[in-house]
Amino acid sequence: MASASIISTTTEMVADALRGALEQAQKFCECRSRNKNLRIIGFCRATTEFEDDGFLADFLLLMSVFADQNNVVSQKWFHTFDVVAEIQRLGGIKHGRPDKTRIVIRPDYINKCVMEGKLVQVERLSLMDVTREEIENVSMVADSDTDVLIVAMCHGSGRPESKGELVWWFDEDGNQLTFTREALEESIAGTAARVTLISTGCYANAFSSPHYNHLADSTDGKGYHHYRSASDHFRGGSFIGRLHETLRDEFCPRRMGYLTANGLSRAVQNGMYDDAFLEDYPNYPRLPHPAPILNLEMSRQAKEAGHEGINVPPRPLEQFDLPGLSLKYSTADANPILHSPHPSESPESSPSDHGSETAFLVNYYMSSRPYYGDADKSAQTRISLHRKGKLPSKEVEKMKKFIIHYKAWNTEINMAIKKFMVTNLKKIEESDSALYLGAWFKFLDKFPQLRSLVPDNPVHPAWRTGIDEKQMFYISKFVERVGVSKVENWLRQTRAKISLNGLDGSVGVKKAEKAEKVVNVEAWHGGLCNF
Repeated sequence: MASASIISTTTEMVADALRGALEQAQKFCECRSRNKNLRIIGFCRATTEFEDDGFLADFLLLMSVFADQNNVVSQKWFHTFDVVAEIQRLGGIKHGRPDKTRIVIRPDYINKCVMEGKLVQVERLSLMDVTREEIENVSMVADSDTDVLIVAMCHGSGRPESKGELVWWFDEDGNQLTFTREALEESIAGTAARVTLISTGCYANAFSSPHYNHLADSTDGKGYHHYRSASDHFRGGSFIGRLHETLRDEFCPRRMGYLTANGLSRAVQNGMYDDAFLEDYPNYPRLPHPAPILNLEMSRQAKEAGHEGINVPPRPLEQFDLPGLSLKYSTADANPILHSPHPSESPESSPSDHGSETAFLVNYYMSSRPYYGDADKSAQTRISLHRKGKLPSKEVEKMKKFIIHYKAWNTEINMAIKKFMVTNLKKIEESDSALYLGAWFKFLDKFPQLRSLVPDNPVHPAWRTGIDEKQMFYISKFVERVGVSKVENWLRQTRAKISLNGLDGSVGVKKAEKAEKVVNVEAWHGGLCNF
């Protein structure tokens, strides 16, 4: 018995010693990892167009994270237009949501990066050639004591044949120009360095590879990066904002030691979860957004090394606790008027609109708590461009026709609430209730006689119908209350009434919509992502 006890005790002591040695080895490896040289290549597809509004703020904010880091031996951040002019156009590069304190990237820091050749403007069609050449050059000289960080600020293709590929521009025929996973793998082939990719494109899971770590804010499903960038009020995206916020802990004594492991994903994802569920602007009612799902895919090299999670190359140990480290940004106060329920009061409204029919329609639409579906995204895209003075008159007319049809049906639905005595329903403009895409498909399958009668806005994206989810919810409640026969008659009479009064806006619109090969404000959206 005594011998067994001694053997057991000895075994435990040996196990403890081995665990201690392993922990010391892991700490040593982590220390070496933190002191590695870092080479950075970033590229940004930002333009002054609506679809790219969020990219520049994200790009420059992430660039500032690695400023003054003494292990950065090279960095190139490629973009395609005059950043200094963009600072003037936007009144500064700001990042964040309108009801919170925003970050303002300091112009002197941006100018310094331009002068030092870190922030480099290139011709639009040569962006990917220049970027790929830099990746290949860096990969050749980088050894095992080097981290290579690649930052890709661009859309992700949603087309089946190119899903997840990085869309950096379009050719003259409107075809996507993409950077493929295979091209990136080829560019880093043979390097001994650890490679990490941070990307903002949708469907990012399709771009992951065993040859590099990949940190992104979407999986095979919808992208989340643009969800809060589409408003023209939220500058930048939630993903980069939360990633920056988490990495900033390296600037203070309470630095999170788990940043290079699974804690990074927890910190970023929890922050994005808050953005998705807690934002409650008057113009953007709280919706059941799916929880943000980060794409966190480790390389084969990282898995074999026993890493616990995705690594963003951290600050070196000797820079771990520098109390006087200067930040490259200042802050801007929250501006509540940017999410006012009366958009015409916003400084971003078109001055010529005040008192006009267009202003009245836009104000009605934005204060009606529209469901945030594809049709609404298209409408708000037009509204945003109109406020910037960039929407062609032809598109202004489409915008107005869309809202006129939408308002006409809302008015009839409000009257039907009283007609059918559905006392538990609010006015539709005051409600957030909606019958989501799959649900209204099932509803119309159950009641096919209503399929040709429900409101179908003639101004809609080419890739979907003009059916409104909130209006469908109310129609489904009417059926529950009075039966399908009465609702069928009401829909038929209402369609005739709206058409007779010229409020359906249908004349020539569908044909014009389908005839356009590239629609000014929507073509990029259909093949890229749902934001």
